[in-house]
Amino acid sequence: MTGSGSKAIPHVIGAVTAAFFYGLFFWRIARSNRGNKFIECGLMAIALTLAMAFLSSLVHLPDWAFASMLLLIFLLCVATLFFLAQRAYRALSGRGTRQRTSGNSRR
Repeated sequence: MTGSGSKAIPHVIGAVTAAFFYGLFFWRIARSNRGNKFIECGLMAIALTLAMAFLSSLVHLPDWAFASMLLLIFLLCVATLFFLAQRAYRALSGRGTRQRTSGNSRR
């Protein structure tokens, strides 16, 4: 029992260290892009995916918990894609409006 426990300690330390640095990285991105829903939803989806992968490797999750986490990740990914499409639409429509107004102001 002690031999298998001592082999697991480096894995746990590595996982905690990785989680700390990922958390720090995600926190800095979210802090610098406050109010940007595309970034916020994307970071939540990535963080939940990493947490689910870590939890599923440690313990056996019940099927209902695993399915609900997958549904949440799917919904966050769909929301992220929606906000990405919204930003792309605004960028493309804004660019067309600026070209038309700048062309009219020169006349």
